[in-house]
Amino acid sequence: MPEFLPRAKLKNYPSRNLILMKRKGTIHFRASFTLDPVIQKQVKEAFVKLYQDGLIYRGETPELAAKREVFEETNLVVENLENIAEEIEEKEKILAVKFVDYNSWEVKEGSGLYRSFFTNFDEYLKPLNSAKNDYLLVATSRPETIFADVALFINPHDQPDESIKIDFGSGVLKCTPGHDFADYELGKKYQLPIISCVNEKGILNELAGPWQGREISSIREEFVAKLVEKKICVKIKEYETNLAYSSKSGAVIEPLLSQQWFLDLPALIKEVEKKQPNFLSKIEFMPNQFQKKIEDWKNKTHEWCISRQLW
Repeated sequence: MPEFLPRAKLKNYPSRNLILMKRKGTIHFRASFTLDPVIQKQVKEAFVKLYQDGLIYRGETPELAAKREVFEETNLVVENLENIAEEIEEKEKILAVKFVDYNSWEVKEGSGLYRSFFTNFDEYLKPLNSAKNDYLLVATSRPETIFADVALFINPHDQPDESIKIDFGSGVLKCTPGHDFADYELGKKYQLPIISCVNEKGILNELAGPWQGREISSIREEFVAKLVEKKICVKIKEYETNLAYSSKSGAVIEPLLSQQWFLDLPALIKEVEKKQPNFLSKIEFMPNQFQKKIEDWKNKTHEWCISRQLW
């Protein structure tokens, strides 16, 4: 940040933004620069008031972040690029991985379900190689996050939770609350430990055992090869998916557990609705396709991260 601020204050940065505003037809005679002292003062005052009104709080949740760079992006602004795997001549891979039945494996609260899995493959293989076939088959496209798994869920017909898709993968879901939004909600719902196997720069921590200290994206091929070698991974299949990219850096964005400030958006919208019922119907949107996007935004049931860094 110290190196960035002097560069951000250079004249060409505000003027370049002003040119973009003019191109969009924006009214710009009251334009201000984000780092102007008067603007910073107003932001701080608004922040304090929101805090005093109980509308913002600090918490640790998965937020979208670009690998290699700490560019935080909320799920309200990420650009979803369909079929990007084809555009870059790459497809995602889904793996079928054996997981030991949790009833026969030690589970320590606050740690990964299968921590010994990564530090001692041979020990983990014992129940897998038994005649009982005492394991569950889990499909995952992100094997590198297995280090932070805390639970397994099965499909709706087997009664655990309605959010599990029976027609995708094996019908068994590995739950990684620190690395996935849906898993995070499951973690809160069932009071599961919420842990992360990486730091804010995407470097693996102690949960990764021998892979500690390495960038999470760099170990995927090596880790998958190890799973295949030990016959823990029994199948690999390619599939097409949507990938999200940072609007600033162009890097792939994935959920990362981090400390952020959140605005209680549902409560705020409720207050606005009290004072201005159906307020969106009184606004004319140009172009009109953004009407639906704003309505979707208004109907969000989760908090809004307001401390993201998009430098």
